[in-house]
Amino acid sequence: MGKTRNTGDISAENIISVDITNDRVGIKSTTPSYTIDVGGDINFSGTLYQSGQEFTNGGRAIIMSMLF
Repeated sequence: MGKTRNTGDISAENIISVDITNDRVGIKSTTPSYTIDVGGDINFSGTLYQSGQEFTNGGRAIIMSMLF
């Protein structure tokens, strides 16, 4: 699958934009700064991975234990 456009908006309302030059996709973001850049809440099912390892709580338990 080859690249055919340098930039482009998939929807007329700029809900999804693609920066093919930098391999980035924006959802409610017209200038994505990351591979996937979302401007809003995210809901997903399944497992979240960071660098191939399951992401569990992001250290929140450590912060909570320091507070109590």
